[in-house]
Amino acid sequence: MSRIKNEDFNLLVENFFKVNNKITQIQRIPLSFTNNIKLSTNALHLIEAIGKYPNSNPTELAQILGVTKGAISQQIPRLEKQGLIKKKKLESNKKEILLSLTEAGLEIFRLHENMHLKLYKDIQKDLENLTSVDLELINSVLEKISSSINQYQEEYKK
Repeated sequence: MSRIKNEDFNLLVENFFKVNNKITQIQRIPLSFTNNIKLSTNALHLIEAIGKYPNSNPTELAQILGVTKGAISQQIPRLEKQGLIKKKKLESNKKEILLSLTEAGLEIFRLHENMHLKLYKDIQKDLENLTSVDLELINSVLEKISSSINQYQEEYKK
């Protein structure tokens, strides 16, 4: 097995930062939906997570999305006020809330899913040519990037 050359690694890092910067730019632009509803990308991804994992609590959703529980907690009142999500308290534990989508939230969830299908169509086509070993390697690298970022954040908080 050959070792990666510095220039190849640097190109990968440059491309990663390009993608990261584009995602950051997109997240700043609110998206408009029916009924004059405008949502940030973060809110839209929370709706996506609730749609995929209905009756999850904020802690579970934070883990799924890789954000803090506080970030989720800030979004909940806004999305509830817009009529997109609803909260349900557990009978056994009145403190814990579970989140689900309303009909309007489900509509936005479906629209967002269709946006992703169009966005990822070509990428998914390319990934179909990869082996399961290739896909495992890509996932492993992405997990290491995520872990490294978490470690970096912890070190520089101090």
